Amino acid sequence: MRILFIHAAKEPSSSPEYHVHHILADHVDPRQCDCSFIWQTDGNASGSAAVSADPARNAFYDFGRYMGLVPRPSRYKRAWMMARQLPGALLFVMAQIRKCRPDVIYTAQQRHDVRFGRLFSRLYGIPHLIHIHYPLMPALGKDVVRAIYETPYLIAVSEFIRRDAIANGIDPRHIRTVHNPTPFEPEAVQKPAGTPSLRAQFNLPANAPLVVAAGRLDPSKGHRALFAAFARVHAQVPEARLLVCGASTGRDGYEQELHNQAKALGDYIQFAGYRRDLPDILAAADLFCLPTEREAFGLVFLEAMSAGLPVVAVDSGGVPEIVQQGETGFLVAPGDIDGLAARMITLLTDPEMAHRFGAAGQRHARTEFAPGKIAALWADVMTEWFGRK
Repeated sequence: MRILFIHAAKEPSSSPEYHVHHILADHVDPRQCDCSFIWQTDGNASGSAAVSADPARNAFYDFGRYMGLVPRPSRYKRAWMMARQLPGALLFVMAQIRKCRPDVIYTAQQRHDVRFGRLFSRLYGIPHLIHIHYPLMPALGKDVVRAIYETPYLIAVSEFIRRDAIANGIDPRHIRTVHNPTPFEPEAVQKPAGTPSLRAQFNLPANAPLVVAAGRLDPSKGHRALFAAFARVHAQVPEARLLVCGASTGRDGYEQELHNQAKALGDYIQFAGYRRDLPDILAAADLFCLPTEREAFGLVFLEAMSAGLPVVAVDSGGVPEIVQQGETGFLVAPGDIDGLAARMITLLTDPEMAHRFGAAGQRHARTEFAPGKIAALWADVMTEWFGRK
């Protein structure tokens, strides 16, 4: 079958869900699924540095959604940019549909993508599949939520998301779960020779136990609880350090509040900002911890486990579908700061347990969530719904 992914809401490098779709397309049997993509360009001459510029498979257009513009456009200027590009964008997508003759139009739940998917699904009579990466909530937008209710083809990234959708009225026959694949290739997460220099970059003692947290600096990720718990860790393991990777997606001052909280606690919490070298960061660490609640899936936990790190997380959302309690890490109850601290202390002071958990997590991530295995499961769902073409 021929599948056309419409990725017009963001450029490839800024969207984890687009990366998931690309991994599926790269690892699926092409005899089952022949995949083509439409991308928002990121400004490179070839279209994008994040994906292959093969014109037979990837087409690029400026839909007015490039997120890397500096200064960042206001909401109203962004709307004007999109409106200005809309006539050309519609003609461009129509040309791509005529070229690849898809059997399925495939989008994430991104609002701009869904609008295009719905329009061209109706115009050409092509089924529209929505791959849901977030809980069903008003923040997705009324038109997106309506589209999710109306399409009979939904893929959820976790059983948590699937159950949440069904609890909100989605017909169980219309939604399947396909877990996200681990996004790192095995060779990308080996302990690099440059690990000591990475610690020097952040002025960390060479042998200090290092805990890494990676994720958006948004309230849902649980950084306030993490900092409070790590203060207790530091009291028991004074040499321990916490490195926080990520940046805020909002303009509400929350990131500065976190910096203020960390500064008040001491110099053992450092911020690394948004990092493109996360595999190297994880390879230099001893433990991963992010107490996010109601996480849709949690790709970063797969990344940490694939790097051989034990994990401490919250028993909430899709995370328990990744982290195995007492085998690859520890799961604590939401809001349990004492438990969070105690579990981190346990793994930082018991190297043998930490190594055992890390090795088990690495095996789990690279086998159960291997791109080839997940892509085959995804192809089975596509075949069930749309048959072989």
